[in-house]
Amino acid sequence: MQAALGIAPEPAPLLNHVHTVTVQQQDDADLAELPVLNQSDPAPALSSFESANSTLSKRPTFSSFDSSSWSIPKKSLRPNARSALAHIGQIGAAPASTKELSFVLPRIDGGRGAIGFLVLACITEALAFGLAGSYGVILDYYLQVPELADSPHSATILPLVGTLSGTVVYFGGPLMLAPLNRYPHRRKAIVWSGHALFSLGLGLASLAKTPWQLLLTQGALLGLGDTLAYFTVYTWLTEWFVRRRDLVSNLLLAASGLGGAITPLIVHKLLEMYGWRTTLRALAVGLFALKALITPFMHSRLHQVHNAAGHDPGVKVSAFDRIPHQSPIVWLCALAAVVQSTAEFTIGLYLASFATAVGVNSTHSTLLVTLFNLCACCGPLLVALGLRKFSPHWVAIAQTTTSSLFVLTLWGASSSYGVLVAFAMIIAISSSGYSGLFGSFAEYIHKDSSGNTLWGLLMATRGVGNLVVGPLGAALLKTELTGLRWRGYGVASPQAGHFGGIILFVGLAFASVTIVHLSVIFIARRRGSHEERPAEHESDLLDPVM
Repeated sequence: MQAALGIAPEPAPLLNHVHTVTVQQQDDADLAELPVLNQSDPAPALSSFESANSTLSKRPTFSSFDSSSWSIPKKSLRPNARSALAHIGQIGAAPASTKELSFVLPRIDGGRGAIGFLVLACITEALAFGLAGSYGVILDYYLQVPELADSPHSATILPLVGTLSGTVVYFGGPLMLAPLNRYPHRRKAIVWSGHALFSLGLGLASLAKTPWQLLLTQGALLGLGDTLAYFTVYTWLTEWFVRRRDLVSNLLLAASGLGGAITPLIVHKLLEMYGWRTTLRALAVGLFALKALITPFMHSRLHQVHNAAGHDPGVKVSAFDRIPHQSPIVWLCALAAVVQSTAEFTIGLYLASFATAVGVNSTHSTLLVTLFNLCACCGPLLVALGLRKFSPHWVAIAQTTTSSLFVLTLWGASSSYGVLVAFAMIIAISSSGYSGLFGSFAEYIHKDSSGNTLWGLLMATRGVGNLVVGPLGAALLKTELTGLRWRGYGVASPQAGHFGGIILFVGLAFASVTIVHLSVIFIARRRGSHEERPAEHESDLLDPVM
């Protein structure tokens, strides 16, 4: 049994029309040649097979968008057989019978299917990352539970639970790209597995008796489940949106900020009423039930093609894109992402502790964190609007320069709750949304590739920042700036330490990111690169990954 797959778009512009995909199932045929279709090649159209008396076939050509074909073996060939057949160009006799299946692909960048998927993806994002943004509230409760607080090294291990969960998500991105690219028809199963591991981590955490058990369950296991679900949904998103990909990516970030603003209030109330064990169990069951209602309606734009093609969809998709590692721009962007994420995570980690040191009560401190997460929804939207007019590096420069100025001035001047509220609102807007630039950085650097692997690399750099923020912040809190005691720089508490070094580090870190992006622009101009954002390739519109 073999299957032949062809994609025949209508002759009108691709973005405004629906594509028809035809799958032909043929019986009694021998091995067929499987050519490699690069991502930069145009998508092929369906053509007729050789006659029944023919034993040799011409190699498919891709000289035009609607004149090529390829054959796909239903049963995968061994690598040596593939190489031999590719070398001599030999195939078997034509099939005795053919069954034709036709699919109509929905529109890209619009229509009921794309908008519906975006809404469901935003809800999923808010549910998952809303809980991650609530760990500060959960941590405060853990430190008041004698069973956990009196355990050895609890002051060090308990804060690492939330850090480990986020780090697993960031580092797991590049590793997830290989199975997601190679087995696109298994993505729905991967999403379900992620949801199950997410809730399993919460359920097992409710049975924990030591901080180490929380670290393994609510930290590692929950983060693994979040990784499986998040990156699968993102690959689906890149199939539904091409020209508006930057906008919808930042909409997902805004949805996570909205979830981070609402979920802490719910978690705080549950902890007060039922305790931490019952709360974790209720969250495990409730979140899985909500995701189970949403997931059946989420799918790839090409899910019918993937399912019909089976294990061998007929396009040899590499597990990873090639990263132009010889270019200094790649590593400058990675360096900038590490420093920016470290500064951003430092603010989120120590904002509540700073408010407590100033004299704010716990209720107002929780409201401050909620306000910070709520205003963080606006940052990604502003980034998306900026990308419509400017290079991603100029958007990053505007963002980091603004953040640096407000950290060094407004946070440094914060000695009252009112000033602290103003700082939290402004810095949440100016510092959030930087990770929404990663896709544009990848396109800017590697215009001839989908940029999936480079995007995953930049996401992994946020994991580095998430790892170092804890020990780095602890070292800075122990450092007293004797010559700088003005207002916020002089704030200190016996429990936390001195915040002057924290404020100075974060402000200078944002400023250094600005310098790095200015260097990127200078290098690009020296090499003759253009600052305009790269245009999308027509082949991207039918690409099963990006």
